[in-house]
Amino acid sequence: MKKLALFLSDMKDQGNSICSIRQGFDTSTSMGEMMFQFVGILSSWEKTMIRERTLAGLARAKSEGKTLGRRKVTNKTMTAKII
Repeated sequence: MKKLALFLSDMKDQGNSICSIRQGFDTSTSMGEMMFQFVGILSSWEKTMIRERTLAGLARAKSEGKTLGRRKVTNKTMTAKII
């Protein structure tokens, strides 16, 4: 979130603004600036929620004894030949 605020501040200092027709905000206005920051906050929250759910799912799978990660493509015989 700090980077987003810094980016917005730098844009403002340079006399630039962002206008998004799709999301309906224009950072040259105070309402548009608030909407831009709100979208950033929601994005940050969503990223955190995805991380929490992923970690919870991995922990549950591990507790159920499921193997995590990529399947092995070699066996002991192939590994011995390679080495």
